Amino acid sequence: MWRKRISWISLLILASAAASYLWSGGMLEHWINAMFMIGLLLLVVAGGVYVINGGFFHVFSEGLKRLRIIKEKEYGFEDSLNGETREERKERMARWITSVAFTVGLVDTALSFLLLSFL
Repeated sequence: MWRKRISWISLLILASAAASYLWSGGMLEHWINAMFMIGLLLLVVAGGVYVINGGFFHVFSEGLKRLRIIKEKEYGFEDSLNGETREERKERMARWITSVAFTVGLVDTALSFLLLSFL
């Protein structure tokens, strides 16, 4: 159940709304500000993961490897037990984090704008 994105998105939307309400002390203006800031932070996290996973910093890391500042790690066993390679697992986790953070951030930001009508 917890592997599904929709469950995590629903849970995190409720948790962020409750946390921002508690953080605001029950005042509507502060609640709107808190939800907007949490939503904005989650959108920045989603964008950052998307940019990093897209290979924006790949050129810098390749240059540092050529200068031998970053040494590549060598392990005896690189294969995982479930047949998933390291790159596939990294790609899957990046997609998961990006989609969950983007959706929750977008909903929080939209809710903060909808709550403005109650002022």
